[in-house]
Amino acid sequence: WDGMVENMTDKFRVIRFDFPGNGLSGLDSQNRYSPKLYGKIITRLTDALDIDIFHLVGTSSGGTVAFRYVANNPDKIDRFVLINSAGMPRTAVTNPNRERGSTFGRWVASKHQSMDWWRSSLTSTVTKRPPFDWHVEMNYDMNRRDDRYETGLLFRRNYITGDPEAVINQITEPTAILWGMDNPT
Repeated sequence: WDGMVENMTDKFRVIRFDFPGNGLSGLDSQNRYSPKLYGKIITRLTDALDIDIFHLVGTSSGGTVAFRYVANNPDKIDRFVLINSAGMPRTAVTNPNRERGSTFGRWVASKHQSMDWWRSSLTSTVTKRPPFDWHVEMNYDMNRRDDRYETGLLFRRNYITGDPEAVINQITEPTAILWGMDNPT
C-alpha cells in the first residue's frame, strides 16, 4: 500500500492500521480476535481521531470486517472499496478452517514460514509474478512473531459467516468492489 498512499496523501488524510496480532500491531492480551471486535476498533480509532465521516478500504480478511462495519455504520462512510474480500459464504474450498496440506506441513507452517514459502505464497495469491524481494522480506518479518498462527486460527474460528449477502445488500454508500480473476478464493 505504500505506493498507493504516496499518491493519495496530497488529497486525503490516510490512516492505515493493523488489527491485533497482524502486521506490526501487538497481540490482544485477552485473545479476543473476531470481526466484531475489529469493527469496534475502527469505531474507537475514528472516534479518538475525531473523524466523523470517512472512506474505508477493506481487503482480504479486513474486507470481512469492513463490509460489516459499513452496513452497520452507514452514517460514518462516504465511500467504500472492497478488494478480494474474505467472508463470503463458505464452501469446501473457501472455508478458512479447512485443513490444508499434510499434518506435518500444517505443523511446520504453524512454527515457521521460510522466505521461499512467502515468495511462493505471494506469487500464487497476490502478484502472479515473482514478488519484489522487499515484499517477501516484509511479509516474512511481520509473520515471525510468537502466536501468529494461533491468532489467525482464533480469528477464523470466531468468524460466523451468517448471511454476508444480506449484510452487503444493506450497503447504500458508493462502493467499488474489486475482485482479481486469479484470486484463489
